[in-house]
Amino acid sequence: MRIAATIASTAKYIFTTIDGFTGLCTGTLISDTVPTSQIPYFLTANHCIESQSEASSTEYYWFFERTSCGGSIPSDVVRQTGGADLLATIGSTDTALLRLRSSLPEGAGFSGWTTRSAENKAVAGIHHPRGDLKKGSLGNTSDFVTVNASNSHIQTTWSNGTTEPGSSGSGIWFEENGQHYLVGSLTGGRASCDNLSESDYYGRFDVAFASLSSYLAPDDDTGDGSGTTGGLVNISSNGMVDKTGVSIGFIVRNSAKRFAITARGRGLSDPQLVLSHPDGSIIHQNDDWRSDETSQEIVALLSDNPLSDFDAAFLITLEPGVYILKASGVNGSVGRAITSVTEVTGD
Repeated sequence: MRIAATIASTAKYIFTTIDGFTGLCTGTLISDTVPTSQIPYFLTANHCIESQSEASSTEYYWFFERTSCGGSIPSDVVRQTGGADLLATIGSTDTALLRLRSSLPEGAGFSGWTTRSAENKAVAGIHHPRGDLKKGSLGNTSDFVTVNASNSHIQTTWSNGTTEPGSSGSGIWFEENGQHYLVGSLTGGRASCDNLSESDYYGRFDVAFASLSSYLAPDDDTGDGSGTTGGLVNISSNGMVDKTGVSIGFIVRNSAKRFAITARGRGLSDPQLVLSHPDGSIIHQNDDWRSDETSQEIVALLSDNPLSDFDAAFLITLEPGVYILKASGVNGSVGRAITSVTEVTGD
């Protein structure tokens, strides 16, 4: 991914918060592994976009940038309306993945990414500080640090430039063999124009990838997104569930399939599950698996790895489409849980 396309993949956006205020953040248009795909996946911070209502209210501003240092104020800025679907939120890395609803403007670029280690790398950040013209910052990563979960973020210190409010959700990239790879999205930090020596913290893309892979690296044997044998087999999330819960997005392709969906408490004493469409409409929910109408099927299917009484689970047949699964604790309880979506045979 050449630097011009990387720059063109970054946009600022505004949105209406759940409290009715106007929010401002930055994000990145990100590619998937299907060569012919032009799906407008947009990576940003979960603390910017926490709900579908916020995603639906988003407006994007492309090419708000000078063509050269000291150049004229741009006149070809494109405003993209129509909002987005919230596909996935990962609380541990403060990551959110959206799918933009309206057509992209001509010239918008798709960023490359990698799940390779980003420790001790020279990096560049591209962002819109305070909603201003697009800026670039240069620096270096050091260690992985604990922010929302163990080793969830990359510590970054700038040698040229910095970030400001409004930069949240923006990416950092390292270069290898002339290609630029996104490795994190900005949560925040103490770096600013008044604190140039302080650090920022970027949610690790390689950690978030487990919850993003069904979108960004779909299992499709034809390589064009329309294969007859590709499809979701299993995705899972093993991590801390905070009071807001943890969401996993996934796509069912080609034909209807049956899935076992589970949340096993590993510190979270009483997990619950809600499966919904991207617009927030609920398809199915469960607290304790024994109360679900598919409980007898669950017993037979999971006989080799039984659930505890307070775990949540159900079986369901889903048509092709996009789905959001949210795991949370009853009454806002917190703790570690393993949440899984597994394709099973039968109907």
